[in-house]
Amino acid sequence: MPRECSICSHPEKGEIENELRSGTSLRDIASRFGTSKSSLERHSSEHILEPGQVEKQELDESGQAPMPAPAPPGYDDEEHQLFLDALRGVEGLEQGSKAWRAVAKSAGVGGDDGVLVRFLRAAGWVSQGILNPPGSDSVISIFWDPAPKNFGVDEHECVLRALWAIEEHELPLQMGSEAWTALLAGSGLNEERLVSWLRKMGYQRRKELDDVVLWLPPEYQY
Repeated sequence: MPRECSICSHPEKGEIENELRSGTSLRDIASRFGTSKSSLERHSSEHILEPGQVEKQELDESGQAPMPAPAPPGYDDEEHQLFLDALRGVEGLEQGSKAWRAVAKSAGVGGDDGVLVRFLRAAGWVSQGILNPPGSDSVISIFWDPAPKNFGVDEHECVLRALWAIEEHELPLQMGSEAWTALLAGSGLNEERLVSWLRKMGYQRRKELDDVVLWLPPEYQY
């Protein structure tokens, strides 16, 4: 009998395939989702179809192919896709930064910050105002990704603000630590739900000695 594809039966198959299509390294995908590089290579070559083909395995509960996320109010599908392509791979965007200018240029909005800001807010990105430099009266905005699948906007924002409050959004999170307890309390999520959010936001699980479990932020250099 042919060997069953472990990626096809993986509960986060859709997210794994999105990462494969976006060019994320196999090592990073394997670490994030607990798979092997060989299974990712096999699935990529045998089961991911070319753009435009129907992937019959990806069905929703009604047996129909899932619909793509709709364009935000006030945007047509072409405008929506233009912004999505420009934002591909972005995991946090500081207004006025080099990355911000690159996204604006790719989206065709030039130096008009307002156009990009309006799209990000319409698409559900969460903004945080910070002083720049600290102690000054100058405030800049940082925009963070929209809520992951199966999480509401309010729920998503609660977790982000809880992370900002404990200043752990750029550091490994240790399960069971004071910071972890504070994050659970601040976000209002139970542990299972918080772990699901971390996975969907790109955090990677790492087990250390003495059964210490760390969650590494996306792109964190360990």
